[in-house]
Amino acid sequence: MRYYNDSYFGNFDEVLAECRKGSFHVCMVADYYLEDGRWKILLDEGISVWASVVDDYSEWKKLKSLGVSGCVTNFLFDGEAE
Repeated sequence: MRYYNDSYFGNFDEVLAECRKGSFHVCMVADYYLEDGRWKILLDEGISVWASVVDDYSEWKKLKSLGVSGCVTNFLFDGEAE
């Protein structure tokens, strides 16, 4: 499942409901929706969270330390993304 903006899903609660209903294991969340911390509910539900789009390595390190599993990026970090 992808969550880029509120035009497809009206709010985060709808995303969470769809993840639960569809037995999703991964949810891709736009990086700007990761700021309020509600995405951690997905982790509590056993759903891996990926961020889209993260082009700054320091931002990726921060998100990874918070529990984000992966990211979509326009740049490859030569050995840094681990």
